[in-house]
Amino acid sequence: PWPFLAGQIASLGPRGCSIALTVRNLDIAPRPAGLGLHGFFPLDRKTRIRARAKRMWRSDETHIPTVPVAVNAEGGWLADALLCDQPPVNNAFDGWDGVARIAQADHIVTLRVSGADCFQLYRPACADYFAFEPIDHIPDALNRAAMPMLSPGASATLTLHFECSYIRSGTSR
Repeated sequence: PWPFLAGQIASLGPRGCSIALTVRNLDIAPRPAGLGLHGFFPLDRKTRIRARAKRMWRSDETHIPTVPVAVNAEGGWLADALLCDQPPVNNAFDGWDGVARIAQADHIVTLRVSGADCFQLYRPACADYFAFEPIDHIPDALNRAAMPMLSPGASATLTLHFECSYIRSGTSR
């Protein structure tokens, strides 16, 4: 509904990739703008996730995070527990330090993010995948008047670095 410029730059390296998302407000008035990336990962019996956040937002029946609770109020998703042993989840987390570690049977993905202190964790029941979605705002922030605002001509950037290390005989490289 207003003019903006959005961009995405992806680059590959020997051990991973980087993705930079940018949005610039081209309007003459301040406008809300949020950035995020919906990263999906395979889920197996050995998948573990570790991330530090200060608060979890429990989603309601419409999948909108509405109630803030203690981070691990409903499970050990962020404490390096086996993800497949946790209940289904579709919650947002804030106060994130920008680092996540996803361990699979044969590799580890380390994610380092700048420009976001929130993420959404989604794992439906009976699924062989989950989503770890770095975002710069809690979902539905626009309806809570908590959406980041960009001044005229201002830009916001979210940068993600994914690094992969492979596990061999109990060691990683």
